[in-house]
Amino acid sequence: MDPVVIAALITAAAGIVSTTVSLVWANKQRKRAQQSHQTMQAFTEEGAGYAARALGFRRRKIEALIGIRADGTGEHRITLDVVSTRRLAIVNNDIHTKSPKERGKWQPTLEVHTKPEDKEVRSDILFEPGDMPNKVLFSLIFIPPLEPGEDMTYTIGATVGDCYHMSKACVLEEMKQGRWPLAEPVENWGCIVQTETDMLVMEVSFPEDFVILPFGEINHMVVVGDSKTHHHDEEKRISQFIEVGRKPDKNPYIRAEIPNPIPLLKYYLVWDLPMKR
Repeated sequence: MDPVVIAALITAAAGIVSTTVSLVWANKQRKRAQQSHQTMQAFTEEGAGYAARALGFRRRKIEALIGIRADGTGEHRITLDVVSTRRLAIVNNDIHTKSPKERGKWQPTLEVHTKPEDKEVRSDILFEPGDMPNKVLFSLIFIPPLEPGEDMTYTIGATVGDCYHMSKACVLEEMKQGRWPLAEPVENWGCIVQTETDMLVMEVSFPEDFVILPFGEINHMVVVGDSKTHHHDEEKRISQFIEVGRKPDKNPYIRAEIPNPIPLLKYYLVWDLPMKR
């Protein structure tokens, strides 16, 4: 057989093998992506049911309003509307101060707006040991316990110093030290949804001269729990609920009003930063 023909046949065969390998690899990747999506969906659906059973309450609304000052101080006001699903003596709230330097100095305040008349509400603050020294467990204790269907609304407030960075250089330094919650070098504020919740409202406002920079084209992220694994479907769903603007006092803000957030996911408002400020 002509050597030129043989060479052509060998080349064609190699091309077929290469194409076949590529198709097999692509199919495997597609199956992995489908399995990953199915696993994520099952995880969140099961998580919603488990959270409601384990915690004993659901929330009508979470409203988190965060005001950031020019020095990085954060003014936090988080209002929660809780409905008990069984007899309930205690509700725990995981809150992050963001700055390990603030451990022991962060003293939240409690305002109870509505509660059953026969209930007394006490509060307790515990600092969790381990890898997150800036995490606070804020507990509400009901005396006597809430009965199924009873509800209360309360606000946890605090002013936290040395809380938010105003330049990317600071963020990159914390990433090097392994202290940053996200895989991306963006400043953020996040709220984890503990249980079934009808509405999640998040708003971060900034000093008047602050320029809100999106990260790429987004000002939000959604991850699974305290991990860095993104929930891309939920990120797409909530993109329509994100608003960036200015208040009447000219302070810029990012706001999200998210119906039916998924339990065990953490919702972030994010903004990029200039390298220096």
